Amino acid sequence: MKKVLFFIVVFVVVSYIITHYTKSNDVAAQQTTEQQTTEVSGDIVKIVNTNYTTSFSKSLKYPVKVEWWLTKAKMCIVDRQEDHFCADPKLPESDLVIDYKGCGKLKIDRGHMCPSADNRCSETLQTESCYFSNVAPQYANLNRGKWLRLEELSRKLATANDSIHIWAGSKGSEGKMNSVTIPRYCWKVIYIKKLNKYRSFVFENTNNGVGEYFVNEVTKDSVERFTGFKF
Repeated sequence: MKKVLFFIVVFVVVSYIITHYTKSNDVAAQQTTEQQTTEVSGDIVKIVNTNYTTSFSKSLKYPVKVEWWLTKAKMCIVDRQEDHFCADPKLPESDLVIDYKGCGKLKIDRGHMCPSADNRCSETLQTESCYFSNVAPQYANLNRGKWLRLEELSRKLATANDSIHIWAGSKGSEGKMNSVTIPRYCWKVIYIKKLNKYRSFVFENTNNGVGEYFVNEVTKDSVERFTGFKF
């Protein structure tokens, strides 16, 4: 009888410890996820989505920096779904559908920072790439010209070298489109891990964005000084 009572007591104690430990871990994991999801520092909200991390300015209404890794495995050959731009669920301030309405009349595109073509492995990734937390107003000639060709270069570099780290963002003001600031500059930094090499670019956000992207290539240090970010 004593042995039975002993084993019952041990079972109850062990069950309590396991349950308490599991709940503690669940709470810690939830807190960690919340911290990774949204960090607010003054005007900047940092959000971690599946394929990219964005730092979004609540006052400018565009991302000042978006970063992601591009690898061979992430370049899926699937049909691209139609872009449906929408608010980032983690960021109510990014509900900018109305603000962008009629942007075509200004010859402005909804410019992806992390490209839609880098997010074709699932519908979820495609949807997240069209969150306004990943979008800045870009003049059409830039978005469909040098910016697009630089995106294509990034995919070629990832194909040849597997892993590349990319940062892209916007800076300054060229005016307003409703509540959204039109950035004066757009920039991108590419780190080719295999070669331990950086390629960096700064573009004026104008409708003169025709020509080849490489004429806008600059040093990484100059982009760091220009943006205040370290790469």
